[in-house]
Amino acid sequence: MMKPARIFLLLLLPIFLFSCGGEEDVVADDATVTNPDEVKTPIDTPKEEPVVEEEPEPVVLPNPNGVYLPTGEEKNGKPLYANGEGFFMWFNGSLWKISDKPGGGKTISSGQESINDKWSSGGKARHFPDEEFAKDALFRLAVAYQGSTDNPNAIRLFEQFVKDFPEDKMVAEAYLSLGDLAISDVKPDEQPSFSQIQNAQTSYNLVREKSQEIKLITDSTFNEGGLIERVAENPEGVVEHYLTFDKNKDEVLQSTEYSSIGINSEKAFGDFDLNDDKAIDFGELYDVASYVYYSNM
Repeated sequence: MMKPARIFLLLLLPIFLFSCGGEEDVVADDATVTNPDEVKTPIDTPKEEPVVEEEPEPVVLPNPNGVYLPTGEEKNGKPLYANGEGFFMWFNGSLWKISDKPGGGKTISSGQESINDKWSSGGKARHFPDEEFAKDALFRLAVAYQGSTDNPNAIRLFEQFVKDFPEDKMVAEAYLSLGDLAISDVKPDEQPSFSQIQNAQTSYNLVREKSQEIKLITDSTFNEGGLIERVAENPEGVVEHYLTFDKNKDEVLQSTEYSSIGINSEKAFGDFDLNDDKAIDFGELYDVASYVYYSNM
């Protein structure tokens, strides 16, 4: 890099040559003639911009709060619980712990052997050993989660309820909610998948199987009818379930494992092979699904 004084002299050089010229014409070799217009000032070395390191995005940890339900497993002779958000509550032989791994991991809070006693880190726990209290609390919490549109937790709690209390009088209501929740996350401009449709219909059928109440039967039938009509008008989710793709021909082919659409229909896929090419394209299968769901209405 040039010293500052040297830079200063070079900047003045064109002015010096221009001012010393007399009235006489001066002839010089081309190699020695310097055109003032052609003299360029040196370009300062560009300063390097400091590299700003991007701050890493903060890691969002799961929420350790919530309702912990038994997983069906045990640790040290006590039930193992999970909250659906990646945390577990387990007994280590002398203390209860909440951590991100069953039997270990990062401990968030710990409590005494009596699960209702005070917990560390400001944690609080309430355990309902009485079946009636547990049943009522579980159902009410599921309803609360559904009302706050926390659908994954609502589904988790309703499923736990029907598993633990299959003969309870509120089971039919739980199945009605599960039917509605099965497609609750589907946006208005999207279509439910085949599994979501099946889950919803299965739950609606269980409402009618488990209850004789006219209101519950009517609600489940009405809600299922709305679902069937929606799918019949646009059965994309059903079509996606049944289609396979031939990468070589780049066209949609019939899946060999299905001989019919399999939903209360005696129609075979071949009945909808309108162009007899031994394959079912998107449009043809779309008609199959529409036919089946409209017939179910």
